[in-house]
Amino acid sequence: MSLEGIVVGLLAIGIGLAWAFYGLRLFAILLPLWAFFFGLVAGAQWGTDVFGQGFFATVLSWGLGLVFGIVLAAISFFWYYAAIVIAGGAVGYMLGIGFFEYLGFSGDGIIIVIIGLIVGAIFAIGTFLLGVPVLLVMAFSAFSGAAAAALYWQFRDVGQSIRTVDRSAYRY
Repeated sequence: MSLEGIVVGLLAIGIGLAWAFYGLRLFAILLPLWAFFFGLVAGAQWGTDVFGQGFFATVLSWGLGLVFGIVLAAISFFWYYAAIVIAGGAVGYMLGIGFFEYLGFSGDGIIIVIIGLIVGAIFAIGTFLLGVPVLLVMAFSAFSGAAAAALYWQFRDVGQSIRTVDRSAYRY
């Protein structure tokens, strides 16, 4: 095992356990930060597409990115509840599509998308009406944090080349 693999693994375990056991408070801190970085990149990309300049190459792209980042961070901070309701709808959409594809309804893609949107809307409305956004964040952070901590053992050979990783354990 390489030093890089050990460092990445220890970071994954530490961040995963922090996310699993301190997820709700950490999520409230990280949501505006994620929104800021998304807005920063989206604003700079918009400046690149509209004005034909390089990505983060000019003051204009940096300015647009910073403005969009600050606006999205403020929206996510003040409308935290709406962001979690949308996340609940996204979970419903993924579950709806996954369940109906499992049943074998994958013939026409538009039907699956419509079913996913309906299930997602039901989940979003249910999340809002039942008042469970906090429980959704707690469940998501617990499962994803535990998965991040446990996945270190699967990806502990990060520092090695792809060609040297032993693939004998990944038989189907």
